[in-house]
Amino acid sequence: MTVPPRLDVSRTDVDAAILRRQHRPGRDVVAFVLFAAQVARLLRSLAPDVVHANVPRSHMTLFLARRFGFAGACVIQLREIFARGSVAGALYSVWNVLAAQE
Repeated sequence: MTVPPRLDVSRTDVDAAILRRQHRPGRDVVAFVLFAAQVARLLRSLAPDVVHANVPRSHMTLFLARRFGFAGACVIQLREIFARGSVAGALYSVWNVLAAQE
């Protein structure tokens, strides 16, 4: 993706521009859930010994894949630190609670 030249290239402005141009909440959520279902089918067919996830998107994909029936061993590497009160931080809190219940 090309960042429009009129934007200041600070990280915040770039992130905001990307979200404004590409974020379609309903369609994006459905597409992501369908993607996770495909990953779950692939993982079940490959039957790997372990699956490693090290970024937020792969964490959520692997979490959903487990909900869709993948039962293999998983390693989740958490290295992101989210701001208190951020949406990402809230999602990770919910994810941690649900993952602990497995």
